[in-house]
Amino acid sequence: MSTTVNGAVALKTITIPVVGLDGKFLDTLKQHKDNDVAAIRITPQIVANGIPANFVGTSFLGTKERLKTGNVGLIGDEIYMIGYPAGLFDERNASPIWRIGIIATSPLAGYAFPEAVRKAYSLPDFIDGFLVDAHVYPGSSGSAIVIKPQPISFDNPSTISAGGAGSITYVLGLVSKSLPIADFDGRAPARLGLGIIESADAVNDTIEMFFKK
Repeated sequence: MSTTVNGAVALKTITIPVVGLDGKFLDTLKQHKDNDVAAIRITPQIVANGIPANFVGTSFLGTKERLKTGNVGLIGDEIYMIGYPAGLFDERNASPIWRIGIIATSPLAGYAFPEAVRKAYSLPDFIDGFLVDAHVYPGSSGSAIVIKPQPISFDNPSTISAGGAGSITYVLGLVSKSLPIADFDGRAPARLGLGIIESADAVNDTIEMFFKK
């Protein structure tokens, strides 16, 4: 993480345990039962290290309900992918790398992979999420997918207005993995640049597990 030491930006490593001495996950970690999503409680470390952190509230998660209401997060809409592909980061301030892309399949419908692709790459039958075309490569897992805000919105089929739902930087989900392709009869493995995105609903549900008995 980035911190400030004597007015200068510096890096600091913080260890957050998630496994106990018995090898089992601690109650500081919650895992979604179906999706590739986990949430970790970091409040004690934030407080103990005096980290002046800013967080994205769950109201900015682009759940299906919010996307339907605002008519945003549509196929073809532009997105940002924010993360650390291949572990790259600026050693001076730990800033993530921003990349751009588009929503390739509907975030509202989920995605069902064809049988041949499932078998070739060990993919699930169906994901509660969607695909993006954003140069997604190994090491991008966990990157946030954020919808690119628009200065104007089509609030209904006949009205264009400033602001509105299209101006909100919703987090649409998290990158789970990148999709490979084997060209030339499998002799040249490569990447499609397509990424599998776990839905914002799954992220929200995983966070909510901390508040349910």
